[in-house]
Amino acid sequence: MNLLMTATPIAMTQAGHPFTATALVIQWHSIGMFAPGFITGSLIKRFGEVRIILIGVVLQVICVVVGLAGTGVVEFWFGMLFLGVGWNFAFTGGTSLLTTSYTPAERNKTQGAMSFINYTFVALVSLLSGALVHFLGWQWVNLSSIPLLVVAAVATVWYALAQREPEAAPA
Repeated sequence: MNLLMTATPIAMTQAGHPFTATALVIQWHSIGMFAPGFITGSLIKRFGEVRIILIGVVLQVICVVVGLAGTGVVEFWFGMLFLGVGWNFAFTGGTSLLTTSYTPAERNKTQGAMSFINYTFVALVSLLSGALVHFLGWQWVNLSSIPLLVVAAVATVWYALAQREPEAAPA
């Protein structure tokens, strides 16, 4: 998500859009990121973390498809809105799922490690996104996010399948 979000203002400037249009797109992206938070927890309780994470990944893929469709303000607006809602679902679902994966004694270390890994990756991708959009263009920024989304989807499906497998009986 961060790859596309941080590259968007640069790509919009390169496409000749005024600052007001860029501000509008980022405002709606922020609304997409946080407004669903009022219901995401209820959706997780009803459908489960894995489904909500996968819906979030699908919404982010829709963002990429919209981003590849064009560089008009409408494409940026819809794309960033989908990206924001997709991030909310994936991040909230992932955070909720993380809380089920450790013992109380492991809580601080696990959450600390996850935050460190997550925000280190976010910082690196933020720096990379500007270079990608500058040297390769908006289309390649969108295309470069696809492998990351595939990894997220595969890891989520793998986790879900691993939880369904019955444990082997001790010999």
